[in-house]
Amino acid sequence: MKINVKLKRIVIISTIIMFVISSFIYINQHKELSAKYNEAIAYAEAGDYISAKAVMSNIGEYKDSDVLIDAYNNEIDYQNAVKFMEEGDYDTAQALLQRINAATRGYKDSVEMQNQVEYTRAKTLAAEGKLNEAYEGFKSMPISYMDVSDRIQGLSNAIKFTDKWYCREHQIDLVLSAKVTEDNMIYIDAEMRDRNGFLLGDESNKLNGYDLPLMEDRFTWNLLGNDIKFVIVMENNKLKIARHPVATNDYIVTFARKLESYNKVDGDIDAAVKRKVDSGV
Repeated sequence: MKINVKLKRIVIISTIIMFVISSFIYINQHKELSAKYNEAIAYAEAGDYISAKAVMSNIGEYKDSDVLIDAYNNEIDYQNAVKFMEEGDYDTAQALLQRINAATRGYKDSVEMQNQVEYTRAKTLAAEGKLNEAYEGFKSMPISYMDVSDRIQGLSNAIKFTDKWYCREHQIDLVLSAKVTEDNMIYIDAEMRDRNGFLLGDESNKLNGYDLPLMEDRFTWNLLGNDIKFVIVMENNKLKIARHPVATNDYIVTFARKLESYNKVDGDIDAAVKRKVDSGV
């Protein structure tokens, strides 16, 4: 009987001791978590979101720590996006803004910033002559944003011209590239090789034209270096050259895209076209 009483006392005392120890540990842990939580808040209020995130990430599911970590991530990405945008790294800035806007309905002015970054990025690509990438960039934006609609139309016109062309009948090669300026002016760079001297009068001559303004479906080019100007017109997916001004169907030379008559079995397209042209076919 006495043994049972002693045993009960031991159990009760042990339980009380364990409770006191557990309470002490809990209180200390709570104080430690609270201190770290407040430390993270202080870092954030001071604008140091990286340190705030690092501290908050180490306290587990305490209060609204998960919500605050998401907020810190957004702020860190937002500030980095601003920095990369200022440095001209538009691809990295855009990736960060896309993450923010996918995770939120817009953090601060991140939606407007994403449009601004994509617009600037697309303009830069267009100025570098990367027309297809620029076109896709503008197409991804709201059509009502700034002059996006005009940019898309201008690039569409330019893309139609930029290609390798040839006139099989007169053995003339024509290569066109384009770029779009800040104020949405389109300029064509051209290289022509007249293999039998039909147009240029010299079969060994290669003629280059630079910064030739494109006006929707045509541009002018002073091919002969005198007062006579020629117009290169896009019609039915072919390029046609006429003297300026153009009379109805008064075309001197017609060019087709090299790809239109290209047979893949021939291998390299330039070699295939060269064989056909040089053979007079």
